[in-house]
Amino acid sequence: MRTGRQWSWLVLALLAGTAARAAEPPEAPGAASGPAYPLPLALRVEPGALAASYAHSSGQAPALLESTVVPVGPLALEAHRLVAARAYAQAGGAPAGELVLEAVEGFLDYDAAGWRARVRHDVALRVPGQEAPLARWRVEGEGLLLGVGAGRLEAAFRAASTAAARWLAHDFETAPGAAGLLGSRGVALLGEQRPAPPEPLARAPRYELAGREEAGGPALPVELLAGLTGVSDLLQVGVRAGVQWRWLLLEAAYERSSGEVGIHADRLEQTRFGADASAVLRPADGLELGAGLGLRQVEATTEATSFSSPWRGSSVASGLLGSAFLQARLVFGHAQVPGKFRAGLEVRQALGGSMTFGAEGSTPGAGASRTVAATELSLVVGYQIPLGE
Repeated sequence: MRTGRQWSWLVLALLAGTAARAAEPPEAPGAASGPAYPLPLALRVEPGALAASYAHSSGQAPALLESTVVPVGPLALEAHRLVAARAYAQAGGAPAGELVLEAVEGFLDYDAAGWRARVRHDVALRVPGQEAPLARWRVEGEGLLLGVGAGRLEAAFRAASTAAARWLAHDFETAPGAAGLLGSRGVALLGEQRPAPPEPLARAPRYELAGREEAGGPALPVELLAGLTGVSDLLQVGVRAGVQWRWLLLEAAYERSSGEVGIHADRLEQTRFGADASAVLRPADGLELGAGLGLRQVEATTEATSFSSPWRGSSVASGLLGSAFLQARLVFGHAQVPGKFRAGLEVRQALGGSMTFGAEGSTPGAGASRTVAATELSLVVGYQIPLGE
């Protein structure tokens, strides 16, 4: 009969064995019965690809990661060596060709499922005595970033590199040049039995943070708006221009509004200029939802239109007014147009929407107060221009 101490050592041994097996790379199909393709291929890496690295600063997002440099070039070479050993025959003598790792890139990406490391590998198939490559591939892979340490970042890039190498093995025979080389050596194509691709990573089902434009960089939105203020019944028009990068939208605004207000139907005119900052979510392709805060410098004039009005003649006021707003818009493009069109609705609530008016020419604040802004509903249309990679 085993004692409690013996059972403890047995449990620890089982756990250690399980952890060791979990740390091993996934076995590619065909590993137990030999290589998927009995074709001897060598593996070579260009110096520039081997020297590739990803430098992460502690000031970048995700902010909790310490500064580190990940050698994505050596990780790519290691991944392709492991996968190639299972996918192709080992080149004991003269190889039939060589896979050349020509370029390696690494970067971080983000969606609502979390941060992920992504890599891009450019690979060429070359044969002796022929200058031009038989085939080229650009394969990509990604790995989830789990944790906040530098070792976690390297582990994510290692997983991404393995995924890219497995994509190469999966897509190898789909290239005409590679298929021709296999045929010339009497190696049959595997079709549906070729090496399996990597398992896809989990994706956020909804409310993905609005990411970069397809062009890969920020966008410059220019928008026109027209609407009504719900309490004061003012008709307003304006123009905004700004920059959107990932989930952040910053805009400068110029707006004018005018109309009759109050029970005395006094005429109120406003000129406003300021800025907005908002966070943008993308619940579906082509749909964006935003929420943010704005600040406006307001120059307002009210003019009495009846003898019963408490104001006489023209009164003026100026000051800063804040606001909070919600936006919903469609973003869509056209194949012949480089940018995208925007159209949507905005609801804005003024924060502290009263100002004190005095007689024109007198000191502002010397008279009575009046509400100059309240809930606003606006139609916004515009166009956004990609600013490059």
